[in-house]
Amino acid sequence: MSYSPFSIVPTEVGQSVRATGYGGSVRKDMIGPIGVVVRFTPSGNPVVRVSPAGGAETLEVSDRHGCFRVVDADGNLVQPAD
Repeated sequence: MSYSPFSIVPTEVGQSVRATGYGGSVRKDMIGPIGVVVRFTPSGNPVVRVSPAGGAETLEVSDRHGCFRVVDADGNLVQPAD
């Protein structure tokens, strides 16, 4: 899994996403597991429900720094169409 500046940022509730970095509310242990967009803040930032790696807890975090990217059914980052 590598970061791509050309991967798709979440735009809809229900999209599967994966953190490609961390900052703000997004912790380092949230990189890897797949989460789901549950809503958007009034400022347009996605709120993601994710279970951090190795943890039994499920958290909802607001992604103010663009850490989460959309993934497909296989967990691969979705790239824009050419």
